[in-house]
Amino acid sequence: MAQHQLLPSQKNDVFEVIQRANFPPSEFEWRQEVGDAFLGVIPKLVHRPSGFWFAFDFDQTYASHVARFSPGDQAPVEAYGASSWPFQLSKVRDWLDYLGREYHAPDLWGELNRQRELTDAASDAGGEDDNRPFSVEEQAAIATQLHEIKELLLRTEQFDDAGQRALEARFDYLEEASSRLGRRDWLSIFYGTVFSWGLSGLISPDTVKQTIVLALHGLGHLFGAPPPQLGP
Repeated sequence: MAQHQLLPSQKNDVFEVIQRANFPPSEFEWRQEVGDAFLGVIPKLVHRPSGFWFAFDFDQTYASHVARFSPGDQAPVEAYGASSWPFQLSKVRDWLDYLGREYHAPDLWGELNRQRELTDAASDAGGEDDNRPFSVEEQAAIATQLHEIKELLLRTEQFDDAGQRALEARFDYLEEASSRLGRRDWLSIFYGTVFSWGLSGLISPDTVKQTIVLALHGLGHLFGAPPPQLGP
């Protein structure tokens, strides 16, 4: 079967473009696939952590490069007749922009579903009717855990003055609410608060996970049993 190959200098161009896009080149590897335009095998660059790819196709009739890649700007897969190598390389730059956008995008719907699952699991662990008020000792444990979580957020995230004031006000509310709400109702508000911060971009998805895990370790025993751990 015929094979279309890139020149060593062209592969080096791609390597440098990846570096300038602030991706580790070690995350990418060269593979092969059957071309759409080329009647044979073509090189394909794959971003291993995400599975996204760029295929270096070639139109033999017009002796021109063809760019085919995923993700695209507005579609899962897009293709362009790139003609010259410089234009092909410009599409690699575009692809890396789209790759960064999709690879680092939080799964907002997934986070919302996870919030529901965690709240349901906590309710199941303590029983559907377990909405007992917290004891004074339990309220003190909640206050201590909330303080640790707030310190975590202030260390790992960057807030302007208004954002920090809003954060501290919300923690004050959660601490106060533990003195008057039942445990199931309080837990639902806590999860809703943390996930709303993640959905709005106030804190990163990784920090959302760290916050929930820290809360589970410190407060899980108050709800009958620790809710399940977050997945990767």
